[in-house]
Amino acid sequence: MIYDEKPPSRWKIIEGRKALIKYFYEDVEHYALLRVITTCLLGVLRSLDESSVKSAAVLCITYLLQGQGSSALEVLKDSIGEIHRELRRLLATEKDNQLIMHTNLALDELDTIMKSFLDLSQQPMKKEIFISSLPK
Repeated sequence: MIYDEKPPSRWKIIEGRKALIKYFYEDVEHYALLRVITTCLLGVLRSLDESSVKSAAVLCITYLLQGQGSSALEVLKDSIGEIHRELRRLLATEKDNQLIMHTNLALDELDTIMKSFLDLSQQPMKKEIFISSLPK
């Protein structure tokens, strides 16, 4: 987690994680690292009170979702529901405008990912009928 008691120091640590996420922007070989980062960011959102630190964590989640795109469902399959619930909770409880804006960006990105996953026009459905034996 983030052990420094000063909000600016915690914010700098999260900014470092944001840079790390940008580094792995489209690299899908680092699933485990991205899951650890996501778990840490969710812990920050749940446990800290400073809105600037929470805002930086939400922005990191947004970058993570943007970087993974539609593969985010595969990479973050265990925590995608947790991310959505936490973002909705922040949107309902927080008063800081910057945090609300970053939360809306993350939720929009999550909605885009889910809509592309559920879009059937990209994956047309086919119906095939196989006859195993001829009628007599």
